[in-house]
Amino acid sequence: MSAFDIMSLTDGEMDLNLSESYIYKLQKERYQIFKSQNLANGEFDVTFEVKGKLHAHKEVLTSFSETLEAWLSDRWSSKGEPIKVEAYSYENFYQMISFIYSGYCCLTAENIYQFIDMAEFYLVSCFKEYCDQFLSELGKSAKNIEEMYECADKYSLPLSMDSIKKYIRRNGIEVYCTENFRGYKKPFAEFLSTIYDTRVQIENNGKTISGTFLDNYGILPAFEKQKSSCSIKRRTSTKIRFSKMKFPVQLTASTVSKMVGIDWYLCFDKDGILSFKNYAAVDRSDFLITEMKSDNEFTLTPDEKTSLTAVYID
Repeated sequence: MSAFDIMSLTDGEMDLNLSESYIYKLQKERYQIFKSQNLANGEFDVTFEVKGKLHAHKEVLTSFSETLEAWLSDRWSSKGEPIKVEAYSYENFYQMISFIYSGYCCLTAENIYQFIDMAEFYLVSCFKEYCDQFLSELGKSAKNIEEMYECADKYSLPLSMDSIKKYIRRNGIEVYCTENFRGYKKPFAEFLSTIYDTRVQIENNGKTISGTFLDNYGILPAFEKQKSSCSIKRRTSTKIRFSKMKFPVQLTASTVSKMVGIDWYLCFDKDGILSFKNYAAVDRSDFLITEMKSDNEFTLTPDEKTSLTAVYID
């Protein structure tokens, strides 16, 4: 902090900054005592047996962990008796206790899931938030995204869940590709169907028509990658095929059916090409995605540019 910054602070702000610096100093000193594990001057009053002994201070632990508060109460523990910890390794338990003392521990892609489980079991809410932040920033791929989702869903991790949704929205083609999708478990496959609420709009000769749907096909990310190919001219007045927008053939039946009074549909042709079709041009082999509607009567004018746009709707 510069001299100018100090001069601009009020007495109250200076007192607060000074107080916070001393709180940090005191916490750091207490952590160093814990870290030393020196029984001669550590004044430890609780010992854990975790394939090795770990000494700590009740007052510190019980302030942050409801589980440890219960364990260390006179009702549940015998004075002087070590508390046995069998579910977790010494290193991981030590790291969690270190976090309670210092606000830091060593998180990695290999131990994060174990630490999240520990944070939940010991009811250390700030440690759970710390782990959630780390998991949300961890690298994601089609191979690990399901495991991350299962963890975020099981332990109610808001930051991680939000980052998972963002990754899927940006990488839908990879996530939804046939090979990956067939290997997903049912809960994750169902989750994928709720990720996108997408609006597709078709414009031709100054007229527009649009449709909204849950995009578990990856149309939005595909559009983001193929924007330049989504504006074309054709000599037809009943259908447009966006040939660069090809998707895996759908293995389940569509929940959308041709309806009297609905003139236009967004669909996949039998070869997986995204298409926009008039009621009369829809084949039985087409997979209907959504009905397309317009405030005014929509017609497809031949030899005029037809543009497709897609946006995500919050």
